Amino acid sequence: MLRILPLNDIYRPVGKFVNVEFGNPKRRNCEGMGICNVELAGSLRSLQSRRCKACFAQAFLSYTPNKGKVQLEFRRRDISTKAYKKQFSNGLFRIEEDVVFSQVLIQACGLPKDAVVKRGLYPIQERGGRIRFVIPLGNSARMPFLGITDHRISSTF
Repeated sequence: MLRILPLNDIYRPVGKFVNVEFGNPKRRNCEGMGICNVELAGSLRSLQSRRCKACFAQAFLSYTPNKGKVQLEFRRRDISTKAYKKQFSNGLFRIEEDVVFSQVLIQACGLPKDAVVKRGLYPIQERGGRIRFVIPLGNSARMPFLGITDHRISSTF
């Protein structure tokens, strides 16, 4: 029996659970703000090295092909208080350096082969015990990182 999918099924997000390590990939021990590393949840590599247990959380990464955007959604209870205060408490998620996804993640999530998240400030939505933000791939951030002065964002990392 064949099932004909409605046209809108083509545009539904594709996603996987991932482990996200917060921080700056270019700083020692991933210090700083943003995303240091993203791996598929349950992969052997993710079980081996955790530089900072408080800087890690599981999220659902989804990709909507027709919009070219990635969404990360975290359960608030999975994020340590320290990581929450540093990364999410001001209503914006700050990515200090571009994030390049691994080929394994790109293939598993159906991302474009050159998927890159640009550095910048991204508004977060917090509702029902969940935190989420949407990031366009390969485009500049909604609010560019350079030249931003926002009293809600601490200047020390």
